Amino acid sequence: MGQAAPETPANLPEWANGVAPEVGAWLLNKKFADPQAALTSSYHLERMLGQDKIPLPKDASDKAGWDAVWAKLGRPEKPEAYFEGAADVWPEGFTPDPKLLEGFQKVAHDLGLNTTQARALAKWQIEAASAQGADPAATEAAFEAQSTAEYEALRREQGPKFDALVADFQRAGRFVDATHAEIDAMERAIGTKRTIELLAKLGGAFGKEMPFVDGKTPGGIPTPEQARARIKELGSDTAWRSRYTSGDLAARREMEDLQKIAAAG
Repeated sequence: MGQAAPETPANLPEWANGVAPEVGAWLLNKKFADPQAALTSSYHLERMLGQDKIPLPKDASDKAGWDAVWAKLGRPEKPEAYFEGAADVWPEGFTPDPKLLEGFQKVAHDLGLNTTQARALAKWQIEAASAQGADPAATEAAFEAQSTAEYEALRREQGPKFDALVADFQRAGRFVDATHAEIDAMERAIGTKRTIELLAKLGGAFGKEMPFVDGKTPGGIPTPEQARARIKELGSDTAWRSRYTSGDLAARREMEDLQKIAAAG
């Protein structure tokens, strides 16, 4: 036996006679004085709900969709606009390194950071570097030690999933054409662990259907044959060998990853 249909309230004002029961109940609850008050309320509500909506992108590859979202959330149109008129971000007497600043701004823009976020990260990095002292060698050594510790901690935390995480991280870097200097700037701003996690999440969202990039497979990992060719190429690269033998973290990681892939085939 079905439920009885709701009845229109009996004490509605004359101008509301004939409305649906649920509308009548709403009118009584709102206590509108006249039709104009009811219409005005409905108008303002509809107008409020229709404002500031951000359409969701179709998927992770919808660049135009993501650009629209990031723009709505405050990302500047161009990377170089992050620090326009932002003298208060830099400590007195401090001048940012142009190349590092350019790299930082590009990565921040690719990740969709708004101006407030980018400036806060830059300010934190300067203050953190200052707190470690003015000795560049000591600052660099401290960064390398922290970076290595975070990398190894992430490796232990991820266990067997670590290689896939690194592959997603690399995929994102290639997708946005990030240079070593740009990744380094990001690591110095938010840490190695967080940098890998953020870019890996971005790279994972691109999926395995991503087109071939720089001769790599769609999964973002070189084949064993490609890995062996890259190892041979690096072995004859004097500048890279110098970085590797001096303990450069990025060079060590690259060789470790390549050797693992080459050994698998």
